[in-house]
Amino acid sequence: MSESGIPFKVEARDARGKGPMRRLRAQGKVPGVVYGHGDLAVPVAMGRSDLFHHLRKVGKTRLVTFDTDVKELSGTFGVIREVQRDPVSREFLHADFQQVDLDEVIYIEVPLNFVGTAAGEKAGGARGIRTYELGIRCKAAEIPDHIDVDITNMKIGDVLLVRDLVLPEGVALATTPAKVVLTIERRRKAVVAAAAEVAAEGEPAEGEAAEAAEA
Repeated sequence: MSESGIPFKVEARDARGKGPMRRLRAQGKVPGVVYGHGDLAVPVAMGRSDLFHHLRKVGKTRLVTFDTDVKELSGTFGVIREVQRDPVSREFLHADFQQVDLDEVIYIEVPLNFVGTAAGEKAGGARGIRTYELGIRCKAAEIPDHIDVDITNMKIGDVLLVRDLVLPEGVALATTPAKVVLTIERRRKAVVAAAAEVAAEGEPAEGEAAEAAEA
């Protein structure tokens, strides 16, 4: 869990509009906004490589401490709220942060970590993951890096719902309880083979078919 923030550098950003944004990206920077309490919204810029390495190393759930000369942000905490990428080039377009207090209860989505191999998989089934991240509420200082999901006892045909998940202490569910997380299904090839076998059993043998036609 995040008990202290990871230092993250941001700088003040005065220029706005599409042209200045493009020039900023050409300089290897990513425009963004840090949203605070009330109406506070501080335009910032950050290094593209800084954002890339942060996301690659710890993802979006880790608490950050703003390393900046911006008075409203310096030394305060935040979490990544949204990262926008170009759908084709995957270049960073924009990144938003939410300023938080350590004791503040916030909404955040954390990744699910599926642990083990399901009994149904060992029996020839396949897992079908329907949910990769879970919406939760917890104190900003207690954000889990992920939620472990033990699937070892799941059999073919079993369905795991959000309400079945075991959450860490201090973490509250903020997702529809009936949402499907994961299923253990029969592999498609096995299903097709079984259907073909059933169809074959229902057909008369070649000689029988000929005799029936002559009768």
